[in-house]
Amino acid sequence: MTIASLFLAVATMMLFISSSSSSSSTNFHNRILVAANIVIAPRHCHGSVRHLHLAVANDPSPSRSMTVSFASTWAFPDRVAPVAGVFVSTTPPPEATAGMDMDNDNDNDNDSSYYTDFLANSEFYPEHEEPSTYTIYMQHKKPDQGLYYAPFQHHITIGGLEPDTTYYYLPVLGNRETGIDSLEEHARNHFALSSAKSKLNAQQRGENSMTVNIETETKLTKEQKEFIIEETENETNDDSHSDGHHHRSRRYLSKISAQHHFEYDEAYLARDYDANTEIVDVDPSKPLWDANGRRLSPPPYDSTGIACIDAEKIRSFQTAPEESQATTNENGDGDDNSNSLYPMTFGIIGDIGQFEHSQEVLNHIRDHRKGIRAVVLVGDIAYPDYDGRKWDTFFDFLDDQSNFDEIPLMVAAGNHDIDKQYAGNQIFLGYEHRFRMPREHPPELGVYNGDCENGAMNMDAPPYPLPYEWGNSYYAFTYGPAKHVIVNAYADMSPGSTQYEWLENELKLIDREKTPWVLLTMHPPIYNTFSLHHHDPQIFAAKEHMEPLFVKYHVNLVLTGHIHAYQRTDYVAFGNLTDTGPMHITVGAGGRKADAPFTNKEPEEWLKVRDASMYGYGRLTIYNATHAEWRWIPISPSELHDYNEVKGEDDLHLPSLDHDKETIENQYYRRLRQLNESKQKERTNALR
Repeated sequence: MTIASLFLAVATMMLFISSSSSSSSTNFHNRILVAANIVIAPRHCHGSVRHLHLAVANDPSPSRSMTVSFASTWAFPDRVAPVAGVFVSTTPPPEATAGMDMDNDNDNDNDSSYYTDFLANSEFYPEHEEPSTYTIYMQHKKPDQGLYYAPFQHHITIGGLEPDTTYYYLPVLGNRETGIDSLEEHARNHFALSSAKSKLNAQQRGENSMTVNIETETKLTKEQKEFIIEETENETNDDSHSDGHHHRSRRYLSKISAQHHFEYDEAYLARDYDANTEIVDVDPSKPLWDANGRRLSPPPYDSTGIACIDAEKIRSFQTAPEESQATTNENGDGDDNSNSLYPMTFGIIGDIGQFEHSQEVLNHIRDHRKGIRAVVLVGDIAYPDYDGRKWDTFFDFLDDQSNFDEIPLMVAAGNHDIDKQYAGNQIFLGYEHRFRMPREHPPELGVYNGDCENGAMNMDAPPYPLPYEWGNSYYAFTYGPAKHVIVNAYADMSPGSTQYEWLENELKLIDREKTPWVLLTMHPPIYNTFSLHHHDPQIFAAKEHMEPLFVKYHVNLVLTGHIHAYQRTDYVAFGNLTDTGPMHITVGAGGRKADAPFTNKEPEEWLKVRDASMYGYGRLTIYNATHAEWRWIPISPSELHDYNEVKGEDDLHLPSLDHDKETIENQYYRRLRQLNESKQKERTNALR
């Protein structure tokens, strides 16, 4: 398909067939809109930086490191991966750009000093490992023809940072054949040239409003080149007191052409369209929903008509506070230094996907950040459905709808992230390759050799356990006053397993005087008021093997998804109300679906709130060592119903939950207080 025919098809694709019926939400299944075709068209972005996102790192700690991840071109067998690096500085783009919209992709082309100070004070971090990629077979194509080549994924961990500090960064790509040293040189030259061109452009606009904008030219005149060289030399002389490392490349400006430091030609890129773009016809007679109201194979995000991210925009991130600042006594009272840790806010989302309601949730987080320092996604990320391109469209979706290029996104493995390849036995490839969590060891990713009907694993009821250790499978990191522990419920959790031994050791070593809060994330909930997923072997295993560790080591919150709904328990342990037990929170209504019937009309004793009628996300704010606040933020109603249902009682409609807010007392310090009170009582009795 040519580019022109693609856009013609896109322009005509959204034809809908609708049967007449009542507008009542109870008749939703009679009013399904059926698309005539579905576009699967990941953006190629001309080989530039895309799919940009952050993750905290442990090099040596989140307060002193950050991982910048991004994709480049698709890794066809005859393609050489570009080389990558990141410029990092504490110097922001000039305040002058505040007069323009910083979200405007073209602003950096209009300010002559946009890159100057940043580059002059920046340090270059080259890639420290080869970019990763993978290949899979896709379900709807023949095994000998349907290979999908994932993009090259670049993960660059930036170390040596200062705690609780804002940094500005700029990732770059270059020709691997010329090497990493050449990349830094060429990138500095390119951005210096861009600044000088902008300065000349502004000068010419001031002298003659009719002057041609040189940004539209492909070549520079001799006069323009001389001006740029002169301006750059002046900048170099002005900064002669600075480290020569930052300026050495400016001597080479006379060799610069107007071409970007790394580009592909059109013939090279046409292959990206041909291999990864498809318009899939939809059979109008095929149902789009199953008997439980679950949408089957929803279409992926379509970015047609939306520009790629500005790969040359200087972005920012903030490092975590220094962990050692937090010290608390047995009563939970902190010293003066601990005040710098609070309040500390995390966003919690689950079962997100790349759908309309996913966009509403991510947009709300982006537009109402309110101090969120990191976001934890509790699993079920892209819903690839045996099609590797849907990972690409998911990251296109994040590029357009989220701010994960500014705040870290930390992920847990869900059942749909298993993503067993069709007609093959590899698992978790997209999840492992496209993210880089603060891993303790490189991944040990096995294959699944069990039986699958027609080569397809039932992702709604996957087998247990699956062979996946270390890497992104399970990991932990400390962020200020909180220890985040991420568990993979689809890997072996039994005593003696690698994950079990790691988890117990991780929980055992937490110093609660320095890190008072422990937040554990796993995908499936072990407490479930809804009528779904009560027979998952992962849930049985987690309840048998994991819950004793949660209780023993006083985990504060267990954050889960899996059920496309929201629920929050009381403090509970082994099914009983226990004021020193963990609180379990399920946030599975992040975008894929909001619908799950209650098992019973009356809630269980351990349950506080529940709802399956609203999409939303959670926000946890830690105020001090002993108290935090949890908020469930509903964003939009389910398209299925604006009420809650009970299994087997179709005529019973329970009201929707419009919000949830709860103050949480740290169970660890509550237990210490109880022990102290008990000891004091014993002493008092002994004195009588």
